[in-house]
Order: sequence, then structure tokens, then C-alpha cells
Amino acid sequence: LEMSQRVSMYPNPATDVVKLEMPKRYQHIKATIFDAQGMAYSTAQFQNRKEFELSIAALPTGIYTLQILADDEWATKRIVKH
Repeated sequence: LEMSQRVSMYPNPATDVVKLEMPKRYQHIKATIFDAQGMAYSTAQFQNRKEFELSIAALPTGIYTLQILADDEWATKRIVKH
């Protein structure tokens, strides 16, 4: 399975926070949220984690792309902000 299919994200749609659960523990995780035009809104970094949360409270309502780089693996998820 592609890593994107093995990462669970909830709730989605969301208003304040999205929680992500990775398929395993990663040493370095970088999560970047992009808008529909491809502009990066925020980037968060985590060390030695399997789960993490991202605040989306400051984002305008819309659809965003979350790009995750976990060690040497990539995943992409779609976030719907209400």
C-alpha cells in the first residue's frame, strides 16, 4: 500500500485540529499544509513520533493538501476545513 493509504487522519472535515496516525514510528516528520493554489500555509515538524496533531483553526474555510515527509517516505492527504 502507498503510505498515503496507511496514514489515518480524523476528523475530516474539521474546524480546529486534525489528528494523524502514521503506520509506524518515524524519526523525522515534516507536515506542510498547502492551499488550492499550492501556497504553503504552515509547516510543522515532529521527532520520533507515530501520532501528531495539526491546528487548522487559523485557516480559511476550504480544501487543503497536507504533504507529509516521514523519514524517506511521502504521503499526501486532503483536508476539508469548515
